[in-house]
Amino acid sequence: MRLISNFLNDEFTRDVGTGTEFLYRTSERIVKDYFDLPPRVVQDAWCYPSVASKPSVNVCFRPEIAKELLELKGVQICNVKRDNNQYLFNCQAIATGFDEEKRFKYYSIDHPICKEIFPEIQINKNIS
Repeated sequence: MRLISNFLNDEFTRDVGTGTEFLYRTSERIVKDYFDLPPRVVQDAWCYPSVASKPSVNVCFRPEIAKELLELKGVQICNVKRDNNQYLFNCQAIATGFDEEKRFKYYSIDHPICKEIFPEIQINKNIS
């Protein structure tokens, strides 16, 4: 079990460079063949290690199940720039909840709703 666990951890945390995203095909096949079971059979969501933040974990929900089980507070839509060993996030907009057609409602970062949900976002006029 430890051998399999170590292999999966190594496979799912491999950081590939720009232009070599095809190297994620193996981990994608593993997920689709062994973990992506029919909805409601075994799991509503699954976790996998974050490539961007090694000690962190990402959670993946199926869209229809996520809308049923989760209360969405907001989503930050950002550009990400890698600087040495850090990731710099430039937030462009946010999305909150869904309209009557089940589509995100979008707001600019200077909108009062953004300031209420994400007070940590700072407006920087110098970022292009």
